[in-house]
Amino acid sequence: MRLVLVKYEFRRYHDPMTDLTIDELAAQTGTKSSTIRLYQHQGVLPGPAIRGRVGFYSPGHVARLDLIGRLQARGYTLAAIKDLVESWESGRGLESLLGLESAVTGTTGDEPLDLSPQEFVARFGDVEIDVATMQRAIAMGLVEVHPDHIHVPNASFLELGSELVRLGIEPNAMLDEWEHVETVSQDLAKRFRAAFEASVWEPFVAKGMPASDLDAVTVKLDRMRKIGREIVAIALKNAIAAETDAALGTAAARMTRPRKPDAS
Repeated sequence: MRLVLVKYEFRRYHDPMTDLTIDELAAQTGTKSSTIRLYQHQGVLPGPAIRGRVGFYSPGHVARLDLIGRLQARGYTLAAIKDLVESWESGRGLESLLGLESAVTGTTGDEPLDLSPQEFVARFGDVEIDVATMQRAIAMGLVEVHPDHIHVPNASFLELGSELVRLGIEPNAMLDEWEHVETVSQDLAKRFRAAFEASVWEPFVAKGMPASDLDAVTVKLDRMRKIGREIVAIALKNAIAAETDAALGTAAARMTRPRKPDAS
């Protein structure tokens, strides 16, 4: 098997979900860089981690900006938001607040993986991955090609996707299915988010977002996420079983269908 690679220009590598420059944070959250600096100056957004001469932001900053946006949409001023944050931090400690913010981001915890080009192609057995397929996977954010290695943001996806390819599904067909699953999953996630906001978040805000309720809200969000995944898994399992039974039934019907009498 061979993998044809073309040259790509990449900026200095960093994980786009956990290591953001201010411009990347602005692009990801739809917030102007000047606004992010204002939030930092006002004390409602922590500053970045400085490495060398560059400041890097984390998923906690993404969640905090989301939180600020929601509160501002409900009429809270930056001063009021600062008071709420300080109340949470003093009432329950920074860990509780970051626990809620991390829960809001919904990070999966899946580990990234760095492989040599040879190690990467070996995952797909005898199936050739051509340039067009690699370019598509890069555009979808599934892989990143660097001068000396290939970075895979989600090792679990590579393991499952490459196994499907080895089982006989064409690489592009696998990417087609992933795009479809991703679209369906986003719709399901929006429905679960709406249910959480209506049942948990809105009552929390209506009570003035007391620090004493912070841990309970975090636990509920985490449990709702886990239960949501389990519900989807059960529904998918039942649907696949039904489709498999239907396919077997169709095949059996064809095999037992009476043959037409021989005209001779």
